[in-house]
Amino acid sequence: MRGLSTIRGFELKKELRWIVVFVTVIPMTLVAQYFHRSDLIFPEAAALTIGTWGGEAHAWSASKLKLALLPPMAATVAVLFNRIHLPVLIGFSFMVVVIPIALDLLSSPLIPTISAGALPSLFQIKSPWFLVVVAAITVSLAAGLYFGEQISHKSSVSLTIENESNSGNGDAWSDGLISNGKISSKIENGDGDRLQDDIDEDLPKSLVARRRMLAWFIVISICWTIATWWSIPHSALAPPILVSFYEWLKSSNRSGARYLKRWASITSGIVIGTIVHQVLANFALAALLAVAITYLAMKLLREVHPPTLAISLLPLIFPGNLPYERAFDVSLAIAVLYGLGLYLPKLIRHHRWTIDPAIS
Repeated sequence: MRGLSTIRGFELKKELRWIVVFVTVIPMTLVAQYFHRSDLIFPEAAALTIGTWGGEAHAWSASKLKLALLPPMAATVAVLFNRIHLPVLIGFSFMVVVIPIALDLLSSPLIPTISAGALPSLFQIKSPWFLVVVAAITVSLAAGLYFGEQISHKSSVSLTIENESNSGNGDAWSDGLISNGKISSKIENGDGDRLQDDIDEDLPKSLVARRRMLAWFIVISICWTIATWWSIPHSALAPPILVSFYEWLKSSNRSGARYLKRWASITSGIVIGTIVHQVLANFALAALLAVAITYLAMKLLREVHPPTLAISLLPLIFPGNLPYERAFDVSLAIAVLYGLGLYLPKLIRHHRWTIDPAIS
């Protein structure tokens, strides 16, 4: 988990977060609108922005180099597969299996990389401009984080020196508010939510637990892919759903109550996105309203989950027919996958399988 502590000092205020989210999402959707090409939209951009810059998923920005490189690399492999006409099911399954394993081997929690690779596989995106869009977004986010941390570090050091000068004994280092030149996690952000600890408490602590969680994700995702490939439309396999599911498996706080809240939050996101896109044909306006209203819904439900923002943008890239049926497919997929992640390990444990408590 090296590097997590380095992002503690850079936390945007609530108002500035939204400026960054909109600066990321709106240009992307404006370009897609201008060229009338939905394949230039990368829904995970909204989740990455609020997750890294908004402090909702600090672990994603633990390594700015990986943030800049991994999603474009995954997208490049997927587009190459599409250009050599690899069967869709094989290409999609490859991404769902290989990318999580690669992230684990690289010790990277940047789960949205799955979406960067699986999205072009599922929707058969062959344009190299999609790669440019993904790279522009991730490099910009990483560069912004780097320069933001440099500015924050200088400001916090100046504040420390000033406090030491005023107190005369350097108590600022021991009052629990400043540590190693960084603002402590005891400070609350503009929403009143306590910031995450330096070590993300949702991550399984042991290597064995993490590998078992990874195995659960791959097995359930592949079984769900095969079971729904010829029955439910592919909207039930939209990659942001799998990103959200992986986050759910990693969480140490999986309960029936949280399952219902998370399902309600994500269902609200896809329904809001669908309604807004049906009312507004303009990609940029639809994206702006969908993301803003979805975030308000998450706050009301007290279940802020970055992948939900990506899910709210899925209607922009879904085929135009049967929009509300596709929203139902997404809601059904979340209900099934989250339910399997919640109850399946418990059922197997009752059959005398040894499951680590961290993932059960």
